[in-house]
Amino acid sequence: MSYASEAELIAYAAARDVTILEAAATIVLLKAKDWMDVQPITFDTDEVPDGIKTVQMVAALLINSGVNLFESGSERIVSESIDGAMSTTFKQRY
Repeated sequence: MSYASEAELIAYAAARDVTILEAAATIVLLKAKDWMDVQPITFDTDEVPDGIKTVQMVAALLINSGVNLFESGSERIVSESIDGAMSTTFKQRY
């Protein structure tokens, strides 16, 4: 189950000059829902609020662009050293 439909995601993306195919939309919406389910979401109506759909669609577009929403900040650190001053190097996302 997804909060937003493939058609909603495709239209949301197109309004932002991003092209996403229906097959990809299905996959990234599922991954975005998995990410959202880490923190259970509840609402008091049978209809999914627009804000919930928007969060899923934004997450789906981030996933589609290669962002790993499940990656913690510490996984991005490539090296760190303290030599009088601290220096941290992060891996590139893209």
